Amino acid sequence: FIPTIHNSKWCTNNYFLFINNVLKKYSYSIDNLKAIFVVSKEVEKIFIKEFGFTKKIFTIYNIVDLNYFNLINYKKILGDYILFSARLSEEHIKGIKTLIEGYLKSNAPKFGIKLVLAGDGTLTDDCLKMINNSEYKEKFIILSFHHDINDLMRDSLFLISSSMWEGFSLVTVESLMCGSPVVTTKTGIAEEIIYEGKNGYFFQKTNSTELSIKINKMLNEYKYMKQFCIKSSSIFSRDIFKNNIKNILEKLI
Repeated sequence: FIPTIHNSKWCTNNYFLFINNVLKKYSYSIDNLKAIFVVSKEVEKIFIKEFGFTKKIFTIYNIVDLNYFNLINYKKILGDYILFSARLSEEHIKGIKTLIEGYLKSNAPKFGIKLVLAGDGTLTDDCLKMINNSEYKEKFIILSFHHDINDLMRDSLFLISSSMWEGFSLVTVESLMCGSPVVTTKTGIAEEIIYEGKNGYFFQKTNSTELSIKINKMLNEYKYMKQFCIKSSSIFSRDIFKNNIKNILEKLI
């Protein structure tokens, strides 16, 4: 048995008890655990800190395939915009208040650059109030989840991820694959894939002022980052994933 830990929330002091209870259903025990896979170095670091478990833990990045585009021209439809793509109903996880505050403090709305919020769920009343009380409320575009999210990413100036925590952060990698740089918190895989000034920038969680500064920097630099964005995301291919799994399994056997 090889379990995969998809986010740091599973790195708790009852993890092995949980796994043991799962294995008992199949008449196995924790001794049958061959290894543990995690989806990012951040999750690996947190897990090792919690358990001191180092011998059989391996980071295996998720596969990210972008082999389809609907080829909708969102730039023509929406104009210039910054994209946020996540569940819109989980402020405590996705940091949407910080996102809205940072955008409003930046030069983006003054320059007519919109903020597109795309995802499942409904914004909290507090977030909607912030938008509706703003002089730039017409610069916010709220969309439901879109199956053509790749087109939205491709045509955006850049993407913002204001998450409080992540395991992998698929949206960050997808955005880079579309050639769109990312302004993000240091969560999930961000520190393993974002190179400041080359394919994105970091800001501290909940710090809307720092976010506004990074948005302003990105407004001047996003055009020059496209090719490195695509290049830096090449490690998430299916072939690399298969080779990594194969090499690890050969060592374990």
